[in-house]
Amino acid sequence: MKLATWAVTVFLAGLWTLCATALAGVASWMGTRGAGVLQNMGQGADVALPAWLAVWIPSGWLAPLGESASALLAGMVQVLPWLAALVGWLAPVIWVLWFFGMLLLLTLAIGLHWWLSSRQRSSPVNLRRFVA
Repeated sequence: MKLATWAVTVFLAGLWTLCATALAGVASWMGTRGAGVLQNMGQGADVALPAWLAVWIPSGWLAPLGESASALLAGMVQVLPWLAALVGWLAPVIWVLWFFGMLLLLTLAIGLHWWLSSRQRSSPVNLRRFVA
């Protein structure tokens, strides 16, 4: 059971790290080229997504995505100037949240490991009582 606990912990840690890496990559891309791409999408221009993101987004989705972005940009015209400064802080915040999430995950795994160990020590006595 302890092995299953640590296997699930390693799987969840990998998934958590993968999500944080993807979010930090998107935040970094938004800080460098994202505002220009969104403005081009709003104007109906051809959009070149990053190669690693283009693999995951079907080409048929780009037109509806561009329409949604243009509607969003119509309401965010005043927000865009300070949005770039905010995006610069987003990647470090993502990694700080990753750290606290990983700390919580490891704390829960260690606690479950300790609890399973304490149950395992008392378990043979209880089994002998029921067998006899």
